[in-house]
Amino acid sequence: MAFSSTLVKTGVMGDMSYAIFTYNSAGVTTGTITTLKGVLGVAWTPATIRASATIDYTSTPGNIVIAGVTAGDTGTVIVFYKGGF
Repeated sequence: MAFSSTLVKTGVMGDMSYAIFTYNSAGVTTGTITTLKGVLGVAWTPATIRASATIDYTSTPGNIVIAGVTAGDTGTVIVFYKGGF
């Protein structure tokens, strides 16, 4: 199995843009969501959260790495960007 993510919505709020992704860990413990560069921040609401789960968007511009999830964990990630799309 593999980690998967889906872009479900984009929009603009003032001088910021946002994108909402859903993800499914499907039997792996980490995965990467590829995004645009210029990420200001990330909010996530995993449906199943593990004490060891983390999210990292600063190590590689344009990538959001989710780690510490297990098989079948799903969630939503909201990414905030500089400027509009």
